[in-house]
Formats: sequence, C-alpha cells, structure tokens
Amino acid sequence: MFFKYLSRNTLTVTIATLLGIGSLSLVNFSLKDRIDNAQANALRQTIVNLGQAFPASNYDNDISKSCYVPVDGAYNNTDPKVESLLLATKNGQVTGYILISDTWKGYSGLIRTMLVTDAQGTIKAVRILEQNETPGLGNKVITTNWVDNFNDLPLSQAQLPHLAVRKDGGQIQDFTGATITPRAIVNQVRANMQEVVKDLVENPNALATKFTPCSK
Repeated sequence: MFFKYLSRNTLTVTIATLLGIGSLSLVNFSLKDRIDNAQANALRQTIVNLGQAFPASNYDNDISKSCYVPVDGAYNNTDPKVESLLLATKNGQVTGYILISDTWKGYSGLIRTMLVTDAQGTIKAVRILEQNETPGLGNKVITTNWVDNFNDLPLSQAQLPHLAVRKDGGQIQDFTGATITPRAIVNQVRANMQEVVKDLVENPNALATKFTPCSK
C-alpha cells in the first residue's frame, strides 16, 4: 500500500511539473512575437532617429528586415562580436551598412553599438544601444555628443593611428579619468571597419559567402 501511495504522489508531481512546463512554454511562445515586434520597432526608430546622418531618402527598404548574420568562422567574431548586419538599399542597390555588435571590454562590461556607413564604407553614425558605464564618467559616451567624433570618417582612415582615442595617439576624444569606455568603443568600431565593412565594400562576394539571412 505504501508503494502504491508513493507512486500516485510521484505521478501527481510529474503531471503537475509537465503542466507547469507546458504552460510556461505556451506563455513564452505567445510572447515571442510581441518581443520580436517590439525589438524590430525599436530598431526602426533608432534608424529613423539618425536623421541627417543617414536620412530616409538614402533608402527605400525596411532596413530591419534586410538582416544577416556572419557565418561561423567568417570573421574574428569574438570581441567585438558582430550580432547582425542590416542593409540599406535604394532601387535594389546597397546604399549603406549597419552593423550591430557588442564588446565586453567596457569598464562595466557589455557595450552594444550600431555602426552606420554608406556603401563606400564612410562612417555616417555610431550609436550606443546598451551600456552600463559609470554615471558622470564613462556614460558620457551617451550623455554628450561624443559619438559625433566618428562622423564622416572614411574607410581609408579607419585604422591606426587615425581611429584611436587621443591617449593612444588617435583623433577620437576620450574623457579625463574615463579612458576605458571610449577606448573600448573606438577599438570595437575600428575592428568592425577593418574586418567587416572593408570586406563588404571591397569583396563583391562577401555578403553571399560570409553572411546568412537572420532566422525569422
């Protein structure tokens, strides 16, 4: 009788656990589309907010849907890690590249950026999408117009010594007492320009051979 009772309890617990897991799975599934749509809308708004740096007249596609990710081994994709590549097109021709990437070399860890270039690889804008840097010091990268330091930097100068913070001999402003944050972002941008943007601009087969469409 004891073992029979125990088996019934075990069965009850097992069924309850499975029902709980099933319920959570259904909730996650039902929320996935909402989360994806919210993220896509936020991305579209960020692109729109680029304003004259990369105006809407430069493209006629939904950039957020022209999404690609690097194939394994295509680039030194560890840190910075390229999360996705978005294409801006007009009349079927590429007019710009938008790279979203992250680095863990900020003072407080993760920094996600958006790097926007034209089809020739000239930087049109850099935006900080996520950061946890120290208020009043490292977070000046978002509380000031610091990101404008990158504007209109051509691909030919996206290398040392040009694309580095001033403390490292470059031309990008850093902050007194807070060099780690701007250095991490500048190094991130430079690596993406040299490894990914340069390849896209100079190698006609780069998109087809080194990227795959984002999963839906």
